[in-house]
Amino acid sequence: MIAIKRNRFVDLKAPKKQVNWALVEKNRALAGVKGYQTSRVDLTAEQVISAYRQLLRIEKTFRMSKSDLKARPITLASPSRPT
Repeated sequence: MIAIKRNRFVDLKAPKKQVNWALVEKNRALAGVKGYQTSRVDLTAEQVISAYRQLLRIEKTFRMSKSDLKARPITLASPSRPT
């Protein structure tokens, strides 16, 4: 088991630091499980997953084009607008 977060499974609040085995087992049981939440009750599970995949592709493309253009946020200051 490799924890992603440092001290993720260690109970630091206990008087003597110890491994939180309940949390370890919970994470092992959920390993590889991914959930999607939506308010759209008219969509099937496959349609929801497809929509999220499309969204991820769009975001990835946007990040790539933004980095290619070296786009940075632009801030405008004008006399009528407080800074």
